[in-house]
Amino acid sequence: RHNSALDFTLQAEVKRRTDSDRQLQTHFDSEIKSLQDKLNASYAELSGAFKTSLEGLARTVQDLHAIIKEEREQRRADIEHLASSLVNKVNECVGAIDEERVARVEMETKTVRQVGQDLLRLQERLEAEKSTRDGDVNQLRAEIHEVLGNRN
Repeated sequence: RHNSALDFTLQAEVKRRTDSDRQLQTHFDSEIKSLQDKLNASYAELSGAFKTSLEGLARTVQDLHAIIKEEREQRRADIEHLASSLVNKVNECVGAIDEERVARVEMETKTVRQVGQDLLRLQERLEAEKSTRDGDVNQLRAEIHEVLGNRN
């Protein structure tokens, strides 16, 4: 009987410990599951925040690229405009120099023509005066010879 009571007690203790182990295992499984769920939720939250931050960073980089591209195109347009303006100014200067040169040549031509005409008129007057003087001198000679010839 003592053996049977001891067996009964032993079996009861084994059953109690088995139940206790089972309860402890269930409790730890539940705690591990709870920790895993919390860890998964925390990971999902961090992953979502990281994804949102990464998407924001990607948009910012795209915006920067667009701004840089726009600035580059604006600079190119500004340089082309300045180059065009510079070419136009150079062409204006060349045109003004050419016009001034043509005007100067025309003025010089007009001046030379005027001087030539003045010289021609002066020469004609000199020749006319010389002719008149020569005629007057010849007439005076003729009168002097006539007077001298009448005296003799």
